[in-house]
Amino acid sequence: MKQKSPLLIIKRIKEQSFFIDEVLLDDPSGKIRIEFGQQLGFVPDDNLVGFTLRIYYFYPTYPQKILAEIKVQNIFEVSGLNTFVVNETEIRLPKETITAIVGVSISHARALLAKNLSGTILQENLPGITDPEEVAHYFFPKMFA
Repeated sequence: MKQKSPLLIIKRIKEQSFFIDEVLLDDPSGKIRIEFGQQLGFVPDDNLVGFTLRIYYFYPTYPQKILAEIKVQNIFEVSGLNTFVVNETEIRLPKETITAIVGVSISHARALLAKNLSGTILQENLPGITDPEEVAHYFFPKMFA
């Protein structure tokens, strides 16, 4: 039997950091790569899930030199979170729920990134539109098993 998706409420959105180094933006090829990283945490007793999304820019030939980066933390209230706890370090949310968390978080990060990149050399180089289910599946394959 399919488990019903829990109620999901956005509690907080916080830009944890933003960084850009326009001096490094001197590669004549202009090929810049954009990657995503993430961190997921949870507090079952408070029904809270924290999802921090990192978006960063770099040249593929020099991946250690970060050109720009943003980290945005999103805190969600997930009703009945205790029912999804596997152990102290793992939860398995329904795929619809984790997809919604990832999708909303990407949207928040993209909006804050657009604001911060305004007036810089990267202002027109925002991450493309992504399929949140595909990204969620990439980050959390066990939640799609």
